[in-house]
Amino acid sequence: MHQGLNSRDSHFVTPAERKALGADNVPEFFMHFAIAGHELNHAWLDEILDARAWRIFDAAIHETDEFWDVVSHEDFVILCCRDSRIPGPRAIKFIEMAESLSPGVVARARDGKGNDALACTRQRERMKTEDRTDLSKWRWTVVPELQKTLVRYGCKVKEVDNDKAE
Repeated sequence: MHQGLNSRDSHFVTPAERKALGADNVPEFFMHFAIAGHELNHAWLDEILDARAWRIFDAAIHETDEFWDVVSHEDFVILCCRDSRIPGPRAIKFIEMAESLSPGVVARARDGKGNDALACTRQRERMKTEDRTDLSKWRWTVVPELQKTLVRYGCKVKEVDNDKAE
């Protein structure tokens, strides 16, 4: 399992790449990316997510050979569930795509501590109660459609240790 997308030094981003990220300009970004001799990696995916450059992110997924070498289908599902930079509707789209590429991936996906994708959505929205084992007190208001999608693809609603999440 990959360590996640949060450890990086953004000094490697050229001004031209930064400008293209800000404009979410796919051809300009990948042109400057190639000129600089960069390779897609976790740090770059983090930069793209930070910029909310969705057209570039989509292009990285669909038009590059490196994306699935950098992120496994399982890690991608966990990322989409955990990372609040990815809006719920977009996360659903990405999860459905991962499931179509690798049937059963949503049910199989686990983070580094064994939490399933549904448990990882709790990192988007913290529970508002001290009783973390009573599922009736969970507030699933921010991403209910995402959570319904995960259940539809085989995640089970169960008691989990909130402190167990990465």
